[in-house]
Amino acid sequence: MRVGHLACATYWVESSEQVISLPGSRFRKENRELLDPCVLCPFGAGPWHCTGVMFALLSVKSSLVMLMQKSPWRLAKRPP
Repeated sequence: MRVGHLACATYWVESSEQVISLPGSRFRKENRELLDPCVLCPFGAGPWHCTGVMFALLSVKSSLVMLMQKSPWRLAKRPP
């Protein structure tokens, strides 16, 4: 089994003046075409909020399934 680590630096998104200094009106329907679709803060607020949350939930569920499939399981004789 191969194990790897993935680290994502999100600090620059949260502290970038290019992202933070934008007015709140940028999320209105008439301003949607002005938004950069590549600027994504997965667990932040805004129109892309659910994308990151659902991806993380799917990742955790699939990791749990893989762990359960590849590990031996047996029931305890009596509960702890």
